[in-house]
Amino acid sequence: MFLLEGLPAVALGVVVLATLPERPDDATWLTAEERQTLVVCLRHDMEQRAAMGDASRGPFRNGRIWRLAIVYFTIPVALYAIGFWLPQIVKSATSAGNFMVGVLSAVPYVVAAVGMVIVGRHSDRTGERRWHIAVSALVGGAAFAASAFVHGLGSALVVLSIAMLGLASMFGPFWTLATTVTNRSGAAVGIALINSVGNIGGFVGPYLFGAIREATESFSAGLTLIGVVLLVGGAVALTVRE
Repeated sequence: MFLLEGLPAVALGVVVLATLPERPDDATWLTAEERQTLVVCLRHDMEQRAAMGDASRGPFRNGRIWRLAIVYFTIPVALYAIGFWLPQIVKSATSAGNFMVGVLSAVPYVVAAVGMVIVGRHSDRTGERRWHIAVSALVGGAAFAASAFVHGLGSALVVLSIAMLGLASMFGPFWTLATTVTNRSGAAVGIALINSVGNIGGFVGPYLFGAIREATESFSAGLTLIGVVLLVGGAVALTVRE
């Protein structure tokens, strides 16, 4: 299944490699004035980078970038843990077949998709990022923790939908804040550092959740831990000065 899911991305990568121009001069959809403006901006950026020296080491000494990496670490921990284990959580709450479990497991993601757009638009309209991340983490973390104590399929789906809404709503404000914090010359390295450190959570989350599930024979402790992890991420986000 994962190989099939990856094929469109591989095919698109080949198309981009073959068709995307490498320089502004080759971008036929731009006007001559737009191409010239981009060339001047790129030249200025290269001159600035040369004057500043090696900017690739700058992000490693930037405390705000490391705090953002910690915040982002908490997101994949929750996202991948729930992504792997949500069908089993739903299965344990109902006697439905595999198809219906798959349909029910999609409900929290549909709610999250709608919520993240609304929160992202509000963040753009107000220009505020940190509190949008923190409040979303608070809502998501509290709902994940609360889901450990609810019983019944309907109640579990409602609480988990709220949890996924909070979790997904962190993405837009977070990456906007991350691109604001990283400076121009070191932006690529800074974002790569945040993404690399953060994505370790994609391994830690499912593994830790599974270990707790096996040790306790219950989903409650794992859901509570995910809630706490998200709350920590929201608190750290408030320490990042824009």
